[in-house]
Amino acid sequence: MTRFLSTVVAVCATAAAVQAQVAIDVFPSVGPNDVSASFPGYTANAITGVGAGGAAAGTPGTPSYYESVPVTNSTVSVTDILATDFPSWRGTVNPSAPFDQELGNKLYFGVQVTSGQGLQLSLSKLAYRVSDTYDGRFSSMGDFSTADYSSNWVGVINTPTGPQYITSGPGTQLVDEILGIGIPVSIPLPGSSIPGGPPSSGSLAPYVSDYPEFMVGTTYTYDTGDLETGIAFGSADVTVTPAAAVPAPPGIALGAAAVGLLAVRRVRRRV
Repeated sequence: MTRFLSTVVAVCATAAAVQAQVAIDVFPSVGPNDVSASFPGYTANAITGVGAGGAAAGTPGTPSYYESVPVTNSTVSVTDILATDFPSWRGTVNPSAPFDQELGNKLYFGVQVTSGQGLQLSLSKLAYRVSDTYDGRFSSMGDFSTADYSSNWVGVINTPTGPQYITSGPGTQLVDEILGIGIPVSIPLPGSSIPGGPPSSGSLAPYVSDYPEFMVGTTYTYDTGDLETGIAFGSADVTVTPAAAVPAPPGIALGAAAVGLLAVRRVRRRV
């Protein structure tokens, strides 16, 4: 009996040690609108950057460049997350090349899920929740239980000759690491919502001046299958504060204040 109990304890301890290696890190980043021609290039750079712990990737000064938002002292304007259907980039209408074909921006909560000691992962066990303190308009939740691997959600298998990247096939396939461009958050600003249509130049800040200070964040969870400590999670919260006022075009009344700086708090938990 004593030998049996010792065996059970040893097995449980081994399982707990394996589960303790699951970690989720979240890296917010401002990127191009996902309908933009530059989005595939940004996606490739984002996957590279997220896989390197949020490191910058790509060519600076281009729309496909990936750079994660700093954990502290971050300053990102509300105009950096405006998704438009007319040429704009980070709140500037008809920007100069190479941004002249861009259609605004979105904030992506990139995610890296890693494991150790032989525990493999599957995209199908990943879930997310987006929440905000504004009025719930940015909030959502979902999972990847029926999702496939793709260029946006990549599985990594470590082999003796180097990493093998899984960009297609069912999300139930076991991998050693999961890299995702992340759940996007943005403020839609179609040209039809602007009286007289979008301006020919200038800032878009006056058109979102009614947004108060609010927080938006994304939490990812991964179900390891253990009944007691089987949920790993990682999150990033973004606090949005008012920006400096911008003169409004004729006929546009300014609201409370344009949304401005984003302060990021990241949480990582192993189970």
